[in-house]
Amino acid sequence: GSAMGATPTAMANMAAVTKEHGPSPVAFAVIPIVGAFIIQVSNAFVINIILVIIG
Repeated sequence: GSAMGATPTAMANMAAVTKEHGPSPVAFAVIPIVGAFIIQVSNAFVINIILVIIG
């Protein structure tokens, strides 16, 4: 998997921020989903660009 460890690290960081500043249920649900989506889409573009350069 691409970016293995990125989501668990983000969740740990968000848990630490929640402990310090209080809960935000919407952000806790939305941020990891949107972040993972952006990473996967950008990864597809990067792989294609690298294949064009190499290929």
